[in-house]
Amino acid sequence: MPAVIALDILFIEPSPRGPADDQAFAQAISRSSKVVLGAGLSEVLESGWIQKLEKIQTPLPEIRAGAAA
Repeated sequence: MPAVIALDILFIEPSPRGPADDQAFAQAISRSSKVVLGAGLSEVLESGWIQKLEKIQTPLPEIRAGAAA
């Protein structure tokens, strides 16, 4: 049995197959209790602004809810 299951994929958009697909994935993650999900840091440049913002992209709330980290 693995100690940790790490997924280096950003799940930031809903599945094109529909909400049931995301829900099934979320339930599998929750059942495992050993899944670590990735997050990403992106730069957001506002039009007309000189300021550069950084945004952390995290998995969808329903997917990350049952993850270990």
